Amino acid sequence: WIKNDSTVASGSKDRVEDFIDANSCMSVCADLCNGSKHLELRQERSNKHPKFGTLNVSLKRREDKPDV
Repeated sequence: WIKNDSTVASGSKDRVEDFIDANSCMSVCADLCNGSKHLELRQERSNKHPKFGTLNVSLKRREDKPDV
């Protein structure tokens, strides 16, 4: 939204974009948000191919205690 806000100076917009591109966590978040907003991600920023999904994990309890 910041890119379309006329009250934000263009230099500030550029700094935000640079910050997102330089920060891997923010790039992944940007990809997830844009993919969710547009129902598909056309241009990826993170090169991590993030996707929402389900992850099933099963754990088995062991009777013996692990060494610490």
